[in-house]
Amino acid sequence: MITELPSLDLQDTLLTHFGFKQFRPLQEEIVRSILAGKDTVALLPTGGGKSICFQLPGVLLSGVCLVISPLISLMNDQVFHLRVKKIRAVALNSTVNAEKQLHLLTEIVNGRYKFVYLSPEKLQSKVVQDILPDLKIGLVVIDEAHCVSQWGHQFRPEYTQIPQCFSCLSYRPPIAAFTASATPRTLADLIQHLSLNQPVIFRQSVLRKNLSLSICHCPSRTIQYIFLQRLLRRYHNQPVLIYCATRQQTEDVAHKLSQQGVLTHFYHGGMETTERATVQKKFLANTIQVVCCTTAFGMGVDKPNVRCVIHLALPSTIEGYYQEVGRAGRDGQPSTCYLLPLPGDAQLQTEILERSQPHATEIRQILTAPLQSAGRSLLFKNLFTSPLHERHPARMRAALQYGVTQGWWVAHQQLKQLTFVLPISEIKKVWHKKAKHLLHQLYKLRAVQRFTTARYCRMRQLLLYFEPHAERKKYQLFTCQRCDICTNSLAALQPSLLEKKLFKRVQRRWRAQYPHSTKLQELCINLLLTNSTFSMERIAQLPGIGRGLLTQLSTLDLQFDITSHQQTHADGSTLVSQSPRSPLTS
Repeated sequence: MITELPSLDLQDTLLTHFGFKQFRPLQEEIVRSILAGKDTVALLPTGGGKSICFQLPGVLLSGVCLVISPLISLMNDQVFHLRVKKIRAVALNSTVNAEKQLHLLTEIVNGRYKFVYLSPEKLQSKVVQDILPDLKIGLVVIDEAHCVSQWGHQFRPEYTQIPQCFSCLSYRPPIAAFTASATPRTLADLIQHLSLNQPVIFRQSVLRKNLSLSICHCPSRTIQYIFLQRLLRRYHNQPVLIYCATRQQTEDVAHKLSQQGVLTHFYHGGMETTERATVQKKFLANTIQVVCCTTAFGMGVDKPNVRCVIHLALPSTIEGYYQEVGRAGRDGQPSTCYLLPLPGDAQLQTEILERSQPHATEIRQILTAPLQSAGRSLLFKNLFTSPLHERHPARMRAALQYGVTQGWWVAHQQLKQLTFVLPISEIKKVWHKKAKHLLHQLYKLRAVQRFTTARYCRMRQLLLYFEPHAERKKYQLFTCQRCDICTNSLAALQPSLLEKKLFKRVQRRWRAQYPHSTKLQELCINLLLTNSTFSMERIAQLPGIGRGLLTQLSTLDLQFDITSHQQTHADGSTLVSQSPRSPLTS
C-alpha cells in the first residue's frame, strides 16, 4: 500500500496519465486519503472532477480497481476515456453477451484490466461472486453513492448489499464513495449501509458561482412554449438540455423544435441502446444543438460547454434538480438554468407518487381479516364487506395485485382465496418501511414546491438545503446576484401582461368563428415570439399562415388600443410608462 508520495509524484502522474497540469480543489487531498488506505467519502458537485479522485489512485495502487456504478452510459463513457489514455478498463453490464462475459472474466482474473466497472446487480451475480476470491482488489469505488440511502433521491436496494458481496475476501479493501448531492441525513445513511470504517469525509460546497438559476411559473403550456422559444433564440447555436416530464413529451417538443429549424433530438430510457448512444455522440460532437430528454440523460455525458439547462416540469426532488442543472457550465463559464413549471405539475407528481402504492386502509384490512382454519388463507368476500369497497372495489383489487407483485401472497381467482407467502408480521414490517419511504418522497416534493415559490435567492435555498447544520448560519444572508430573484432577469423574456391579453382576445374570437381550426396556436405563438410591431401584411409572411388565413383574420375585426399610462405618485411626481411594444397592431 502506498502511504506517502511527494506532491511532485502525484503531479507527474496526473499529467502523464490524464493530461492535467494541476488538481482541482480537494482532488489531491482525496487522492492521498485513498492512497493511505483510508475509507473515504467525497461530496463534490457535478463537474468537480470526481473521476480523477479514484482513477489516479487506481492507477498507482497494486491490484484491480472495482467501480460500482448505476448507469451503463456512465460506465461506458469512463471506460472509453480510460482506454483513450491507454489505461486498461472494461465494463460488465447487460450489453455484454454471455460468451464475451466469460472471456472478460477470465482476463480480469489474469490481471489484464486495471479498472472494472459493474453495476451492483452484476456484482451480486454468481459469476462475479465466484471470481472475487481470485482477484487482488486494490480499491472499491462506489459511484453515485446516494443510491444506497433510502433518504436519497435515487434509492436502489441493491446498493445496500454491496458490503456483503466482499465478505468472501480474506482482507477488506479500502472503499471510496462519491456523490454530487447528499443531505446530512443521506450522508449518515450511506456511511452506515456501506459499513465504512471511520471514513475521511471531504465536502465541497454546492455553491456554483457560474450558474444562474431562474424560475418562471407559466400559466399555460402555450406560454411555456413561447418562453422556451425565446430562450432558444437567446442561446442560438449553443448546447442546450431540455428536461421533460415524460418520454412522450421529449418526442413532442423535439418534433416542434425541429420544425422550427432547431438541430434537436429526443432522448429517453425507452429508446434502443444504440440509438441513445448515437444521440450522445452527436450532442458531444455539436451535430445536435438541443437534446430534449428525461432524467435518463446526463450521467456519463461529459460535455463541458452546456450553456443552458431548461426544465419543462417540476422536478421530484431538490437533489435531482441540483444534479441536472449541474450539467451546465462544467467548464466554469457563466451558464443559466431555467425552470418553467405549469400550474398542475405539483398535483400530478403527488398523484403519481400516491398511485405507486395502494392505500393503507386496504393493506390494513387484508392483514387484519379473519383467516381460515389453515391459518394461511382468507376469502376474497371477507375483504369487500365495507361500504367503501362496495363503492370502490378497484382500490381493493389494486391492493391485492400489489401484494402479489411484492411476493407477499398468492391470489387464487377461481377459489376466490388469498394465501399468504410471508408471515403477516414480516409483511407489516416491509409495508411500514415502504409507507415511510413514500412519506419521505412526498416531503421531498414539498421541498421542491417551497423552492419554486420562495422569494429569496435561489442559490441560498440550495445552500441551506444541502450544507451541514453547522455551516448554514453563514449563508443566512447570502445572495448570488445571478438568479431571477436577485436580478429580476426574467423580465425581458416573459410574455408581458399586454401580450397575454392580446393572446386571449385573439383566442376567444378565433374559436368563436373558427372552432375547428388548427392554426390558432401557431399564429399566436409566432406573433408573440417576434417582439416587434406587426402589420397585417407581415402576418401573411409567417410560416404556415398565407393569404387565405390573412383573409380570415380580417373578418375578426380585432382592435387593440396601445397607449401610454401615466401614474401619479404620493409626492406629486408623475411617471409615464409605455406599454411593451405589442406584436399585434391594427
